[in-house]
Amino acid sequence: MPLLWTVRIVVLLSVLIHVHAAFSLTRASQAARPSRYAVTVRQSSTWSGRLMRVGGVLLLVFLVFHILHFTTGTVLASRFVKGDVYGNVVRSFSLTPVAGFYALAMLALALHLRHGVWSLFQTLGVVHPHVGALRRGLAWILAIVIPIGFVAVPLGVVFGLLS
Repeated sequence: MPLLWTVRIVVLLSVLIHVHAAFSLTRASQAARPSRYAVTVRQSSTWSGRLMRVGGVLLLVFLVFHILHFTTGTVLASRFVKGDVYGNVVRSFSLTPVAGFYALAMLALALHLRHGVWSLFQTLGVVHPHVGALRRGLAWILAIVIPIGFVAVPLGVVFGLLS
């Protein structure tokens, strides 16, 4: 049990640092140009890049819900039984709105990962044309594989594969 809580604390601290960095970057961006452009012409932006802030807020709401839902049992308390992990998952995801919210959050995660992984290489200065396809491919692979892995459980419950 101590290892689980150590991992949870490390993940929580990482999320808090990430949120702080995103908030600081947003504030710095807004301070650099306090008034909006009269006309916005998007030359090479992607949906994942344009939705980073909105997706990030959705993911933060999702994380809070997820912790209150599966860790503390505060949300949907009538379906939560301490220690019954499998039962909690099946009972909770049998509610279509809960499974739908998880699926929506995983879509946001996919977009967030796609832009984040791509941007990671740029931040580290790995922008040579020879690695462009590699970083784009890695960003897409991670943005597809990780969310699909996470959404497989709620979808498995919704479609009766897990009961």
